Amino acid sequence: TRLESPGLANRIEPGRRAVAEDALVGQMPDEATLVRVAGLAAEAADPNGDLRGSAEYKRAMARTVTLRALRRAVERARTT
Repeated sequence: TRLESPGLANRIEPGRRAVAEDALVGQMPDEATLVRVAGLAAEAADPNGDLRGSAEYKRAMARTVTLRALRRAVERARTT
């Protein structure tokens, strides 16, 4: 499993991203796991604050977008 965060790709530490990715391996994709992984992905992000938002806001958005993407991936996997 590979996690990517558009707009933050160059601001995510590879080792910390791997922790989030590895947290999915062998786990049932229940809501608690997805929330935990999204949190790990957000922690791995090291965004710069700029006119588009503060670093804190971008980290929160990374968590939200990752959680949405994981939920969508699980739903697609269940329907195929």
